[in-house]
Amino acid sequence: MLAEAEKKEHHLKAFDMSYTWEFMHITNEFAKGKKSLTDIDNYMAKQDTAFPRSAYRMYFTTNHDENSWNGTGYERLGNARQVMDVLAFTIGGMPLLYSGQEGGEQYPDGKAHRLSFFEKDTVRWNDYKFQDFYTKLLHLHHDNPAMWNGEFGGDFKRIKTSSDDVLYCFSRTKDQNQVIVLLNFSDKPRSVDFISELPQGEFMSIFNSQSLTLFDKGNQELPAYGYQVFVKK
Repeated sequence: MLAEAEKKEHHLKAFDMSYTWEFMHITNEFAKGKKSLTDIDNYMAKQDTAFPRSAYRMYFTTNHDENSWNGTGYERLGNARQVMDVLAFTIGGMPLLYSGQEGGEQYPDGKAHRLSFFEKDTVRWNDYKFQDFYTKLLHLHHDNPAMWNGEFGGDFKRIKTSSDDVLYCFSRTKDQNQVIVLLNFSDKPRSVDFISELPQGEFMSIFNSQSLTLFDKGNQELPAYGYQVFVKK
């Protein structure tokens, strides 16, 4: 049962899962320069006390209300759209993939497409240009216990870097299963210099052939609004 709300009481009475509205609003405000990555840290810290461990929390960057009334992901998040999606799909709980995201939420001419709320409005799939991107993230969520929901999923831990104002790095760990996520919210390439000690082992990217070892040596950059998700082998 999914509650389109964000109250602890719903989980105690009837519901299994609830929307992370506050998280989505933080991402919107971050894109406007009104929030920082510290606000995401504060939000994650609050989740441990605001909701029972068994609660499934649904993370998202768009849905029917946002798309129709406030704009597509690209309108609201700009060039940070994909890196925000990686964050929403890996930080915890259940990711929401909304109609049109696989196609980019655009008309073929590139114009943003807000779906009509009360009228039939066919999704412009645009040859599913982001299908591979979301497929990789969803397969990770399905197959790796560190990505699972509620009490079944892995613990979240922030990984500190020398550029935490623009880099958001964290791990999710469940028993021997570990996932490390590196995100660059800057419009410029950034070197990833870790301050926190990284988990031991071999970690490979779900997106390409890169390994975490390259970043751990301190000589690897994330491109502007770049991202990497590494899985322990």
